[in-house]
Amino acid sequence: MNAKEAVRLFSSQRAIGKTGKYLTLVAFISACGAGVIYREWLKLQKAVHFKTDSVPDKHAKSYIYITSESTDDLVTQVKKNVHWNLAVLEHFLEDRGIGWLPFERRIDDPWRLLRRAQSKNRCDRLAAVSALASKHHWNDSEYRAVAQACDQRTLIGLARSHDVDFRFFLPPPPPPVQASEETLQDALCDLVGSLPRSNIDKCTEFFTTKAMREGHHAVAADHQSGALVFGGTPFSFVTGLSRQPQETQEMNYLLALLSHSEVLSHCVSIVENGGLPVLMRCYLERGSSKKMQCHIAHIIANLSVHEKLHNCIVQAGWVTVLAKWMKSNVTPLASHAARALANLDRDSCKEKYDDGVYVLHPQTRKRAAYEADVVFVHGLMGGAFHTWRQQDQNSKREKAPSKNGVTSNGKPSKTASMIPTKNVPKEKSTNDRLQDGTKTATVTTDQRNGTDSRSRDVQRQSENKVQLNNVSPEGLQQGYTDCWPKSWLSEDIPHMRILTVSYESHITEWAAKCPYGSEKRSLGSRSAELLRKLHKAGVGERPIIWVTHSMGGLLVKQMLVDACDKPDFDQLIENSHGIVFFSTPHHGASLAAMSQQAQFLLYPTVEVKDLTQGSQFLKNLHGRFRAFVQTYQIPVLSFGEKEPTNIGLSIKTFIVPKMSSHPGFGEYHTLDVNHLDICKPADRNSLLYVILVRFIMQNVTKALHKSLAEILTRDLFVDEAEELFYPLGFGFGE
Repeated sequence: MNAKEAVRLFSSQRAIGKTGKYLTLVAFISACGAGVIYREWLKLQKAVHFKTDSVPDKHAKSYIYITSESTDDLVTQVKKNVHWNLAVLEHFLEDRGIGWLPFERRIDDPWRLLRRAQSKNRCDRLAAVSALASKHHWNDSEYRAVAQACDQRTLIGLARSHDVDFRFFLPPPPPPVQASEETLQDALCDLVGSLPRSNIDKCTEFFTTKAMREGHHAVAADHQSGALVFGGTPFSFVTGLSRQPQETQEMNYLLALLSHSEVLSHCVSIVENGGLPVLMRCYLERGSSKKMQCHIAHIIANLSVHEKLHNCIVQAGWVTVLAKWMKSNVTPLASHAARALANLDRDSCKEKYDDGVYVLHPQTRKRAAYEADVVFVHGLMGGAFHTWRQQDQNSKREKAPSKNGVTSNGKPSKTASMIPTKNVPKEKSTNDRLQDGTKTATVTTDQRNGTDSRSRDVQRQSENKVQLNNVSPEGLQQGYTDCWPKSWLSEDIPHMRILTVSYESHITEWAAKCPYGSEKRSLGSRSAELLRKLHKAGVGERPIIWVTHSMGGLLVKQMLVDACDKPDFDQLIENSHGIVFFSTPHHGASLAAMSQQAQFLLYPTVEVKDLTQGSQFLKNLHGRFRAFVQTYQIPVLSFGEKEPTNIGLSIKTFIVPKMSSHPGFGEYHTLDVNHLDICKPADRNSLLYVILVRFIMQNVTKALHKSLAEILTRDLFVDEAEELFYPLGFGFGE
């Protein structure tokens, strides 16, 4: 062997030695990696704790899953094992911040979606919660596992998702054992008695004293009834006369709690004194009473305004109950629950809804930003929901002036029998009818804000021309709705947020729930309070359309002129794009004059005194409002009544005469209805409703980029839409 061969042999042996070292190193690293993955998998198994005690005994068998002997072939079993191992590897790598994987991932994997829902990135969280809520094909074990491992933020997001599967929610915990030994009435009495009694307003003190006094009287009646016996049998009719029904006593306690829940410090006291379990017990034992359910939901919604109580509310199991209530057909109950969940959802909702401000649409999470706010304000003796119900079946439907050739029920008048009309298909929405060129409601009217005198204004309004090529009375008459802004308007203007406000109002002090709240019921006091609440709800950040009935119009007028003097509400003034008045007494109401004449008998309230005809207060308010409308060029739409209203004892009168319902500027229409039905359309094809929707759409123009976003959202699949929008850092329409 020469020297060259020896060198070549030595070099080859050296290369083989290096290769062996490399292979050994690779094998060592692979073994270490496999060990780390296995260790992390064991940690993952130990980290998931299933709450087996949360499953009721009667449903225990439903959550025992026995794996039967597999009948799959060898290839299918290998594929399943590979997918399982890849899922474990995927979770391990995602924990380490490695998002790219060289294989296709399972899109609907529960653990992957739950992990994304707990991400630090807000857009990823919202997309993951939306994906979780859309799953309806999993088995019970997967839903139960996610429910047990779900965090508070994800749970609230699921509760506010549309059409979510209720298997995501665990049943509320049972009340404490020691609490079940006492009656529900005793538990409520102890709770109300433990709340602060000093430094509270007169109405809260009144409700508390009333509840405690009547509760003690009921206990005394129970003890005294045993003395009236004959032969060992008590006289049941004597016992019945000496006590109130049990539900009435419990209702008094709930009213006292409701009054206390409007005070921040008292909300903390309610929670600290065990109020949440007591209310849960009341919910479980009085589930058949919708009125009590509404009061309980109202209290929980008031507690939800304070963020430091959110964890206590969730831990008490109220998210499950609120999610169920929000799907209720009872509009007040669903609205209270929606307000509570919106206040709890700090991840997607920055607004806060105080007592008296309710969201009718959307009550679930919405990715696209709102185009505008439509705010409904009821009138005297009205309600946030009851005022805006559909016209009763036995009420007379409104009719358009016959001189226009068409009545509101879609039938041509005798003087216009030669005008051709076409029937609108029932399946078309109001939005479709307004966009259809052959069936568009057009109204030409004098909309100049300045006029020489009131008589000229009245003369000009008689020249208004209403031309509706088609208005059909049938519409959706088959499906009666108790709140048409929620049922109809939310479909015709889905890109807008619809709010309604609530405040207590009465004609006489005899009917007031609290005799000490008269100073809070003046227009000035209510204006300041409502401005503050609407500001917290985000009203003013986008265009606003105000829709008012009767005294609600005066309240909105007072709010707008008051906001002009407050710099904090400049945005609200600038974004007011339109005002609708349904029979608003701009110059006073005849009912107020009748109340003044019989003031010693009727004892009229403060709000009724403000509505007196010829009142200097109303003259000053209307003058300031006219200047406001002229300055900011705000469109105004007004409706007036043409039929008298039955106020009892077969007495009929015009609550708001025509001369008072016409503000003297803007668009004005009179309809053949009374004061109560002026804001209640008979159906979606009603003249009243069509004109209102047209007015809203004309004064709130949808931006081009949001129109495109709606088209993309409709045409793309959900997963494709998420991949398109969320990586860019915004939702649909933003």
